[in-house]
Amino acid sequence: MAARRKPAVIVEQSPSVRVEIRIGGRVRFLNDVYNVELSQVDDILKLTGALHPTMVTVELSPPEKFGEDPRDGEEPLLQVHSGKQSKE
Repeated sequence: MAARRKPAVIVEQSPSVRVEIRIGGRVRFLNDVYNVELSQVDDILKLTGALHPTMVTVELSPPEKFGEDPRDGEEPLLQVHSGKQSKE
């Protein structure tokens, strides 16, 4: 019997931007780039970007408030049952 795998945690990634660089009318670079920054220092123009996405940390929303309910402030259950069957 194969062991069940835990579901993968889904983490948001940074959005991509399509970058096309043409020099003298010819395409020199064309790709999806992440975290693009364009800067100029004196006479130098600098384009920086990552070719692979950067993972972004996501903050969980605070626990829901139920008013007078005794569950107020409890952490939500992410898994109700492990799927394991016990024989008694």
